[in-house]
Amino acid sequence: MTALARINRFISRLEDSLLIGLVAGLLLVAVTQIILRNVFGAGLLWADPAMRIAVLWIAMVGGMVACREGGHIKINLFDMYVQGRSKKVLACLAHLGATLTCAALAYASWLFVSYERIDGMTTFLNLPAWWFESILPVGFGVMTLRFLRDALSMTAHSDEMP
Repeated sequence: MTALARINRFISRLEDSLLIGLVAGLLLVAVTQIILRNVFGAGLLWADPAMRIAVLWIAMVGGMVACREGGHIKINLFDMYVQGRSKKVLACLAHLGATLTCAALAYASWLFVSYERIDGMTTFLNLPAWWFESILPVGFGVMTLRFLRDALSMTAHSDEMP
């Protein structure tokens, strides 16, 4: 196994573990919050903001995993009308469009996180908001690279369909 394949496998395992941990943590906090509110009439002050942050992280890490697995949302509008090379060209263009979109979102989210850091915005427990928001440029950056990789792979392997 090459070094690049080992790095890719490590990143894949890290993403999967992070996703599982986030979902499990979200469920644990949500169930705890429900029990505390119903039994004691009050919950944890930090639980709701923490769950919102967990949902953001789950969405971004889930998007990264979906790009890795090729399981992102696809609109198959032309699949039954276009065949052969034309279908491949359209798929490649779709991946390039997704690459550009994710790159723009990575840049915009980088600016957003930078401004949040400069402004000193905080979240629950007075923690810096940018710590938690940093998943945005990272996630969109990873998705950009994966969409670009897939688009380039399609052009390099003209006999394979996406």
